[in-house]
Amino acid sequence: MTTDKSNNRLLIIALFLIITIDTMGVGFVWPLLGPLFTSKTTTLFANSVSIQWRNILYGITIGTAPLFTFLGAPILGDLSDYIGRRKVLLVCLIGTAIGMGITALGIIFNQLLLLIFSRAWLGAIAASQVIAQAAIIDISTKENKSAHLGIISAANNIGFIFGPIISSLLIDNTLVG
Repeated sequence: MTTDKSNNRLLIIALFLIITIDTMGVGFVWPLLGPLFTSKTTTLFANSVSIQWRNILYGITIGTAPLFTFLGAPILGDLSDYIGRRKVLLVCLIGTAIGMGITALGIIFNQLLLLIFSRAWLGAIAASQVIAQAAIIDISTKENKSAHLGIISAANNIGFIFGPIISSLLIDNTLVG
């Protein structure tokens, strides 16, 4: 019984870290993309592209990830039921790292389509939230299920707080104008 409790505690800590890091990655780009799209000195767009078009493209870029999460999470959730949560979580984490790399390349090389593709990729592979919640429910008892789901909620909030803060501190003004 003690081994199960300690294993569950380690699993909860691992899931907490996965969710926090994943959510930090989502929030990390927000402070970066605003100036990247709206600054007249950015090289992502020609100077002739109006602020209205930049705002539309910004909205498309931001909205692409949630759209593809909506499409991809149920598929990856079902896959985790079939082949196991650990395997799919690993795929999600590796996919997120690849997606962040593609995002960086899109920004560095001023490739809007690559940037939008990276947001779609990140959205499609972003099932770690759903899978972590399912894993928490799998190991929870009736008595501690609410507390465990609260831990997941805390991980989300911490990620959304610290992702944009860290990004704001690391922004290189030469990238965003």
